Amino acid sequence: MDTTGQWIQDIIAMMTVVLIGYVMLWEKFEHIKLEPLAVDRFIWRWTKNGIYTASLVHASFFFGMTSRLGAKKI
Repeated sequence: MDTTGQWIQDIIAMMTVVLIGYVMLWEKFEHIKLEPLAVDRFIWRWTKNGIYTASLVHASFFFGMTSRLGAKKI
């Protein structure tokens, strides 16, 4: 049995980290105003045309890898 109370200190520390993350996220989104009638747009930010394709994701997995790093295309 732990008589030092370390377990409760660990829980408090973990909760503090989660709380800080929540507050940082809240600060990023608090000024966003939603428009209920606006149509949503989904944009794939990793391409110029903004269109997502599975083949682009697959290719991006290998982007920048070279044979000197031991990576080869499948």
